Amino acid sequence: GLWARLRLEDKHARQLSSSTQPEMLCHLDGTRHTLRLLVGAHVVHLARMPEVSRELHAEAMMPELLRLSTTSEDAAGQAYLLQCYIEAFPDHFHLSTLDSVLAACSQIHWRVDLRA
Repeated sequence: GLWARLRLEDKHARQLSSSTQPEMLCHLDGTRHTLRLLVGAHVVHLARMPEVSRELHAEAMMPELLRLSTTSEDAAGQAYLLQCYIEAFPDHFHLSTLDSVLAACSQIHWRVDLRA
């Protein structure tokens, strides 16, 4: 989605002449930062909703968040979404779905450092 479009815009900006490139790259960095804030805030908001049970997490939220993180073609987008998911939801949720989380980690882009 948006990560891929920003990556394409970044490629386009690098092809522009050097006189306009700094402004375009600065705009892209600001856009990426804003996107990160929005995505992170939404994941945290979902995790903190009082109605979220282990069952809802395991059946609806976790599969969709992991699907989004593994299907992104952008390594930075994958890393950030996976990090948001891991940090936002409580450990006991992850422990009850550990097999699925580990399976998703095996599908992450090879450039993503999962040890960090």
